[in-house]
Amino acid sequence: MNEDENKRRTMIYAFFMGKLDRKIYFDKYGTDALQDFPVELGALLQNDLIEIKDNEISLTRKGRKYTDLEGSIFWSERVESMYSPI
Repeated sequence: MNEDENKRRTMIYAFFMGKLDRKIYFDKYGTDALQDFPVELGALLQNDLIEIKDNEISLTRKGRKYTDLEGSIFWSERVESMYSPI
């Protein structure tokens, strides 16, 4: 699995757990999740599904209802193509 897929997997697992520690992400990848996924995180933020405080990105109460949707936002094109409708 390449680095982009690993980053995406990290984001998916983090949101299933309810939060992402940006410092741990940075220590692991050398980049900030906000810079790696500005469109995805921006959409979640705009829809009040996440909140960003200091070094943590966490699900809001509303966001906890949509963890499957939030996870799928981080699917790569390769992974998404595996789940195309029949």
